[in-house]
Amino acid sequence: MKFQFGSEVRDVVSGFTGIVTGFCSYITGCEQYLVQPESVDKTKKPDALWLDEDRLQIITPEKVRLAANMASGYDQLAPVK
Repeated sequence: MKFQFGSEVRDVVSGFTGIVTGFCSYITGCEQYLVQPESVDKTKKPDALWLDEDRLQIITPEKVRLAANMASGYDQLAPVK
């Protein structure tokens, strides 16, 4: 993984900027990051985009970081039906 979760990145093709919130690696070797832009209107959440790793450049490493006591889900049991 080239970019860490919480880093601010920019798409060099479109200029789209945001925070890395997801990562996906495909069987074909393509690696993409889910980039969530900042909301201008605080009542609406703008759509995040999946972008190829090669199109991204770092703006601010670790701009957003989870608090140490914040549960992120990895320690939660899977739901049972």
